Amino acid sequence: MQETKHSSEKVVSLLKKFSPQQVFIQAIPGKTLADSQLIDGVLVKGTSITMTNTKTASSIQDVLKIALINDGIERVRSKTKHTAELETPEQLVQWKHDEEMVFKKQATAIHETGAQVVFATGKVHELVAHYLSNLNIACLSFVAKQDLQRLAIVTGAAIVAYSSDLEEKHLGRASSVTVENIDHVNYTRVSRAQGEQVKSSFLLLRGTTPSQCEEYERHINDALFSVASLIRTPKLLPGGAAVELE
Repeated sequence: MQETKHSSEKVVSLLKKFSPQQVFIQAIPGKTLADSQLIDGVLVKGTSITMTNTKTASSIQDVLKIALINDGIERVRSKTKHTAELETPEQLVQWKHDEEMVFKKQATAIHETGAQVVFATGKVHELVAHYLSNLNIACLSFVAKQDLQRLAIVTGAAIVAYSSDLEEKHLGRASSVTVENIDHVNYTRVSRAQGEQVKSSFLLLRGTTPSQCEEYERHINDALFSVASLIRTPKLLPGGAAVELE
């Protein structure tokens, strides 16, 4: 009964400010429903993170600048196949140097836009991540496209197709970017910048088992749309044979 009351209060508090489409739910097993919480921002699950001086940067500046890339950051591949014939060790050294310079230019171009944290849906090459780290830019790769869209809503950033398309006007804002370990899994929390228009809410839903989390998430979604419909049209028809009993 206590858990039902707790979840009901969360649904009502959410619908006072947002429509069901503006509520993001992330279900993570390991605790009870009472441990669920509303987050002023978004949680992102990624496979690799290069956290540099984001905490220091956020304490110096009012906001962090966020870049969203719907692709990886790797070596630009040509449309045609080609073969490089290297005859001397010096040529091999020069070839490796030229390749490193390509990655360095990619990192430098991102730095020149003013970005401080980069989220990409694809792979970020190790050398690119290295140069970004040297420039005090945090980078998270293999971000789910759904999470990238959520980040765009929370930060106000525009999603670009390629890193070469990134410009200062595409950057979003966040008050902080931190890594949190939730049940042995790393998540990146992106907190909404102060003064940013609140367009969504994020519910971290907890349950003891994965199947219970799925059940809770389904019930919360049903409740959100049911209550939203009742608010929009304040008419209620009892079901479950209640009409026949009356």
